[in-house]
Amino acid sequence: TGKYMDTEKRVHEKFVTILRERSMNVLDLKPVFEAADDPMSFTFSTDPHWNEDGHKLAADALHKHILDNKLL
Repeated sequence: TGKYMDTEKRVHEKFVTILRERSMNVLDLKPVFEAADDPMSFTFSTDPHWNEDGHKLAADALHKHILDNKLL
């Protein structure tokens, strides 16, 4: 929530697009977190950093991305 959500979304999407246009293999975690029923449950209640569950979700997504893209 917040008055800058639209701007933040545009900046995020543009950044990911620019990286991919430069042939960088990017894993965008934003959709991974947003696919959860309660994306905010992956952060601490007092700040926006990932909690243990958030780190596990990110690690699992990264692991899948590495295997799917044969990066190892």
